[in-house]
Amino acid sequence: DLKAKFARLANENERLSAINADKDRENLDLKENILRYRELEGKHAAVCQDRDNLNQIVQRKDDDLSQKRGKIADLEEQLTQMGELKRKLALLVSDNERLNESLTTCLKEN
Repeated sequence: DLKAKFARLANENERLSAINADKDRENLDLKENILRYRELEGKHAAVCQDRDNLNQIVQRKDDDLSQKRGKIADLEEQLTQMGELKRKLALLVSDNERLNESLTTCLKEN
């Protein structure tokens, strides 16, 4: 009777030891998963920071591009105005030459 009880207790102990070993493996897996999760959290935070930094760079580049487009538009306007001034200057030069010829003709006649 004692031997049978001892055998049952030994079997129960073996079964419980196996359960404990399984639980220990599960706990180890959980700890490893927690470590991986924390590592991924750190990587995620770094990626988010990188994304924010890149967004700021893109925004600065967009602002710079807008300023440059504005300067280009101003320069194009100035170029148009200079073209108009050159055209008017050419007309003045032509009028001046015509008047000089008229004046020369008048002076020769007098």
